[in-house]
Amino acid sequence: MHGCLDAVELGLVYGWAWNPQAPDQPVSVDIQLDGVSIGNCIADIFRPDLRDAGIGDGRHAFQFRLPASLLDNKVHTVSALIPSLGVPIGPAQQAFLADEARSVVPGMAVRERPKPHYLTICAIVRNEGPYLLEWIAYHRAVGVDHFLIFDNESTDGSLRMLSSLRAAGIIDLLPWPSAAFPENRQAAAYMGAMFRLRDVTEWIAFIDLDEFLVPREAASLPEFLRLYPDVPALGVGWRLFGSSGAESREPGLVMDRFRRCAPPAHPINRHVKSIVRADYLKRPIIHLHHLVDGVTVDEHRRAIPLGRGGQHPEASTDLIQVNHYMTKSRAEWDAKRRRGRADLALDMPARVRSDREFELHDRNEVEDAAILRFRPAVLEEMGRLEKLIAVHAGAAIEAWREKPSLPLPPEELVQLVGGSDNYQAVGRSIRDVLVQQGGLLPTDRVLEVGCGVGRIAHALSEYMDAAGRYDGVEIHKPHVDWCATHITPAYPNFRFHHADIRNDAYNPSGAVSAADYRLPFADGAFDFVFLASVFTHMREADIRAYLAEIRRVLTPGGRLMATFFLLDSESRAALEAGTPRLELPYRTDRFWAHSEDCPEVAIAFREDIVMAMLEEAGLTLDRVAPGDWVPRVDESLSYQDIIFARRL
Repeated sequence: MHGCLDAVELGLVYGWAWNPQAPDQPVSVDIQLDGVSIGNCIADIFRPDLRDAGIGDGRHAFQFRLPASLLDNKVHTVSALIPSLGVPIGPAQQAFLADEARSVVPGMAVRERPKPHYLTICAIVRNEGPYLLEWIAYHRAVGVDHFLIFDNESTDGSLRMLSSLRAAGIIDLLPWPSAAFPENRQAAAYMGAMFRLRDVTEWIAFIDLDEFLVPREAASLPEFLRLYPDVPALGVGWRLFGSSGAESREPGLVMDRFRRCAPPAHPINRHVKSIVRADYLKRPIIHLHHLVDGVTVDEHRRAIPLGRGGQHPEASTDLIQVNHYMTKSRAEWDAKRRRGRADLALDMPARVRSDREFELHDRNEVEDAAILRFRPAVLEEMGRLEKLIAVHAGAAIEAWREKPSLPLPPEELVQLVGGSDNYQAVGRSIRDVLVQQGGLLPTDRVLEVGCGVGRIAHALSEYMDAAGRYDGVEIHKPHVDWCATHITPAYPNFRFHHADIRNDAYNPSGAVSAADYRLPFADGAFDFVFLASVFTHMREADIRAYLAEIRRVLTPGGRLMATFFLLDSESRAALEAGTPRLELPYRTDRFWAHSEDCPEVAIAFREDIVMAMLEEAGLTLDRVAPGDWVPRVDESLSYQDIIFARRL
């Protein structure tokens, strides 16, 4: 059985369930609140994302409305089960059950903790050169103290400005190539930002370069946000500005050139963008986001439904608004159309906007000059930034050079990593987990232990910055030789090292034992270490030695991502029931393995033992992402279980 409890928002439970053994048969789902059944529904609603993911014909989603009597403005545990099997659909969720009948959602006990920044703007850009300086200067003038900018292959010269601002410490800048994230560059960037920013900032505003956050009464955005100490996320309503009749791009600020917009009550202004506390962000979307706890509210503390495509029927702009300059002049609209949308796959026709969208969004009925009270401060800040750009004009931008292509290794070298038919696909999927879930930065110093024939290095070459560094260690010398011959010449910051380590299953004649091996790197040499399908082939004493070495070469605060087969209650039950994708017939108190003679072929350890090994090595666990090597009720990131940890 496959499925997921996606969200609980404003009295609605969303998810999907599908039985691949009976792919056309709708599944009955039982909804429970705090462990007590409160009703059932049928998973037969169509969702295009399910169809596109190969989940039958896509008609396997469910939606259940909680009884109004249960909406008590308190946190409850909501779960979904398959009654015929008695198994849950994904993990239960802690949900704030807001009573929509109340005009105001009560506040909650929000925790704040010290962080370097208070308000960060996250945005993805492509060829926005004419607008960047005003947009950054404006938001700095209204109190934004940090920017995380993802550049999606700009070619208009704006990278020199952005790289100069990065060199000056004004922004953080990451390359975000389409080849690395072809399906939805924007969603992937937002997911990566969530993990990067959790310990960096209190609030994150996810907006675009044609959007300006405008407080109408407060002197700054931080002053406005401090009015909501008990709110995890705020939805800010649009004011959609049109072309003001302009056909071509004229000199001047955007805020000066376009002052006419749709009237406040126009339906197109029902869209919102979110400012969310980083600690409460569970999964970012585009307009509204899934939260760990609580509910997104508007400026008047009214709940905003998640399931309405980022629209709020009661959207208002009394205290704050998003000035959305979507069209600008007709010529600027045409340039925007050519850039395409970052939230759609490269091969989707809808990625190129239609002229009908210009007609829909070119609203000029009324004038709104609320933003202009900040104009003097914006001009002053623009002047300051221009001086910084001039000082740092020589900042390197090699990170955005055209990336050289790499050949694929021969079939005989690829067999240990699954065959050449999925060499690139698997490498890119693991890279995406490293970036989006692990927070890997393109400037990080990265070590891969067990790099094979460069499957993940091949994918990382599309992402890593010239200022970053990758080192790969591998026990098979032919693999190392191929990588050194074909990857390093194109990417000199990618280096490969042979380690002749003994392993009964994969290198029985190795010269040194895993327990005695020392990584050939200095203490604190790396920001990020990862191992994919390595610890699933090692004995306990050898893993302990590796973890100690990993801790040594990690810089303080450095991150570890490693895969395991973990024996927990769910995986044990599946193995006992005879339904795993992996057979582990040899079983001891501490581990289960492929065989007694050669357990390194595949080995699973008790989860508590792995946690103890991490602690012993001086590594602290961030989280565990269960894999689908046994049947899971929730969607998995990978085949093996993934552990995310960091050096203390």
